[in-house]
Amino acid sequence: MNTPKVSIILPVYNVAEFLPACLDSLLDQTLDQLEIVAVNDGSTDTSAAILQAYQEKYPSKLFVYTTTNHGVSHARNYGFSKSHGEYVWFVDSDDFIQPSACEQLYTKAVQDDNDLVLFSYYNIDMSSGKKTPFPMRHHNQNFSFSEKPYEMSILSPYPWIKLIQRELFEGLAFPEGIRFEDLPVAYLLAAKARNVGIIDECLYNYRKNVGFLGSLTPATADIKKAVIYLKDCMNSLGFLETYRTEIDFITIRHFFFRFWKLLTNYETKKKDLKLDLINQLFDYIDAFLPDWQNNHYVKYALPDHLFQLLYLYGSRKEMLHFVNTCDGMSPNQQKAWLKDYKAGHNNAYIFSEDRLIDQEQPAKESYLASNTRVLPEPGYIFLESMEGQDIHPLFLTLLSGSFAKGTRVFLSLTAKARPVWQRLSQSYQLDTSCVTLISPDSEDYGIALAQCGRLITDQPLPWYFHKGTKQRHILLCTESLIPVTSANCLTSRHDLARWQHTMFTCDLIVFPNKDILENYMEHAMIAGICHTDTYFSTDNAALSTYLLKELWTPVDPSLPIFTEADIFRQNEGLAADTKLLFCCPLFAGKDRKQTFHYVRSFTDALYQLDNDLTDKQILYLAPAPGYQVDCSSFKHIRLLPIQYSITDLIRSCDVLITDYRSILMADCNLPTSVLRFLPEDDPYPLSSSLQKALQFVPACTNAPALIRQLQATLSVSDAFASDMLQAAKMPESRELSSHPGSGDLSQNDTAVPSIKEHILWFTGRKISSEQMDQLSSFISQHPDAQIWLSYNVLQDPKAEAYLNIHFPDIWYLPLRIDPARSLFWKISSFFITRLGLASIYPPGRMLRLGKQAYTRYFGPVSFDQVFIQATDNLQTIAFCAAAAPNVNCNLKAPGADASFAKRCQTVFAHRLAGKEPGTG
Repeated sequence: MNTPKVSIILPVYNVAEFLPACLDSLLDQTLDQLEIVAVNDGSTDTSAAILQAYQEKYPSKLFVYTTTNHGVSHARNYGFSKSHGEYVWFVDSDDFIQPSACEQLYTKAVQDDNDLVLFSYYNIDMSSGKKTPFPMRHHNQNFSFSEKPYEMSILSPYPWIKLIQRELFEGLAFPEGIRFEDLPVAYLLAAKARNVGIIDECLYNYRKNVGFLGSLTPATADIKKAVIYLKDCMNSLGFLETYRTEIDFITIRHFFFRFWKLLTNYETKKKDLKLDLINQLFDYIDAFLPDWQNNHYVKYALPDHLFQLLYLYGSRKEMLHFVNTCDGMSPNQQKAWLKDYKAGHNNAYIFSEDRLIDQEQPAKESYLASNTRVLPEPGYIFLESMEGQDIHPLFLTLLSGSFAKGTRVFLSLTAKARPVWQRLSQSYQLDTSCVTLISPDSEDYGIALAQCGRLITDQPLPWYFHKGTKQRHILLCTESLIPVTSANCLTSRHDLARWQHTMFTCDLIVFPNKDILENYMEHAMIAGICHTDTYFSTDNAALSTYLLKELWTPVDPSLPIFTEADIFRQNEGLAADTKLLFCCPLFAGKDRKQTFHYVRSFTDALYQLDNDLTDKQILYLAPAPGYQVDCSSFKHIRLLPIQYSITDLIRSCDVLITDYRSILMADCNLPTSVLRFLPEDDPYPLSSSLQKALQFVPACTNAPALIRQLQATLSVSDAFASDMLQAAKMPESRELSSHPGSGDLSQNDTAVPSIKEHILWFTGRKISSEQMDQLSSFISQHPDAQIWLSYNVLQDPKAEAYLNIHFPDIWYLPLRIDPARSLFWKISSFFITRLGLASIYPPGRMLRLGKQAYTRYFGPVSFDQVFIQATDNLQTIAFCAAAAPNVNCNLKAPGADASFAKRCQTVFAHRLAGKEPGTG
């Protein structure tokens, strides 16, 4: 008989229900030279009879051996000793494989000289029957773990997703008498393997036994024995020091996974078992892994469901407290306790709007006090980037000029950003005598907002700011395609309200091109109603010249001297042949939790990049403001020195790596190579024209793919250069130099009129289930209308999740009404709600006040109809009534138990809409 190409080793124990399906899948393989070695481990059901029947039918392929029951490890080891194949595959007898699995695996191994081949599989839920693909997480191909040690941290311990060359397994054995026997063998095989192949195709069907995996028995503590066995074998083979960091991480991950399972184990009378497991595992951690918190894999590669409760899993005291407290609780009680515990401890993703307001309080109060008694000065300039966390390159260009006498510049900077300013101002040789630094949370900040006649920002201003008639505000949307309202939001609706308010009322919005304008308008939910003047520019120098000319009259403006590539290399001590790489990630998750996950994934990828970069490649990193990455342990990755701006390095680097999109249209000098790196799924869709412009930019989703692109030393193609330049200079855009010199902004000529009816639907402080039903019915009756749901942003923070699920296509206009109500408001409210004059007080007076407040908030924006669904304070009612020529007040008549003020409010609200209570 010829030597089999593949030996399938099949341990069998009481699996009569699934064994025929398994054997059929093995015997129907397309590979001819195949042997199946089945080891009956003392089964007490009909498994032995099934094996005998199949052996009689396939005597040349199926070889059956019977032993007394010693466990799956003994059966596998015994089966290997009876096998003869070039490669072996350990298959579980309750699973089944794809028809061409053996042929694909053997062909891959032989063609690429792999001694270990890994592949993807299907998860089959035993309770529901649902079949879910489980993709391979490895992204390298034909590699060794010694060259790519980070690959070991994501290796699955399952033996059935590995085709193993016979010589590789020789000298190894599954440890007998313990659970988790597959864990040490998997990592020992990885350490010994010289060439690992990957097939990213599901070739195996794994029946997931949820009950068994979640059960808690004394054998659960065998995870410690498995780790000890692994380390002893690694040490005897001489691999322990090579992979110590990875093995320590694997230990922590598997220990904490047992703790995670313990949280959802509601079996009664298991308290002592749980306490013993916790103490055994922490005894090992304390003795052999005292510094586990500093393992970079724990920080950045630990699965999210474990990392989010690290404060619990990483503390013996907290885990023991959990078990003792929850002993005797019902499952629902235990879940409720854990939910409260998480809320009290997990502050990584929680952001309180109340805390935000407390931080804003000094600036807000000083602004409101100054706004009524200070006139804006045309020569006073307010500059702010990323809410004081960054310094926009345009600001450096502006400040390089000499200003007219009396000009004062107020630069908003946090304490952390000020050392960067000091270094940049020296590097650019700026005259800082007219520059005053102000903190975003200070009283000086509020005063500067009130007294500066010119304001330039790349973020929305605070919600309490209302631009005066003698102020001019320029909003720069040049550095990021996606507004922070949806990228790095603190609370998305809070930021959305600020973005909308600022974009409605500012004097000019600067975009790199029309595609980015459209994306901003869509993400800010104001497409079709925002008609603020817009201009397109990708050149900071040209934009600076325009701003210097139009906003104030400095003397002798000049442009900054940017750092050239050779000067940068000389200053940083880099050899002339060193490849200079630059990465500037935005970390644009859709919410704070997703962004935090994005940062962890990105940092984990950096460790992989650092391992694979050569000594002639240096990667400089400039994370988005507010995010820190520790580069101290990297050999080839450095943080951008604070004396340089992002613009400096973009103009100096050989390869730009970024998850930004608009930056590709801005300062990058062709033919610099450009790569997009998105280690997580990009949550924001690109417009069709931007997709076309980016079609020649490789988008890498993992570190190995990025390395392969880097090593290919890509240069930007002529087609890419042409398309990028075309996208940056859209035909509809107007060159800045053609703008009239009078300083009066002309009407934006790029807006496309919308034929949809625009409807504002206001729900007040809370969104009730009845209002949800009314909204759903209204949407179905107006399929061609664009509807904006408006409510008081701070009053109903939990409504967002429900709305996103049930009304995914609706847009929002969360309101933050003027906090400084004038004396006229107070007098009107007194007459209507206190004196009860709601039926005779002239509604025109209140409407005029509402119109004034509406204009300050929304500028020239108008709607076709407004529907007021809930009674709020009179100011908000009058504000909404000013939004459209047609006002519908759909309020119920107040009940008998309603307060006097409530009844008066309702009566007057209907008078504002021209209706009586309860009539519509």
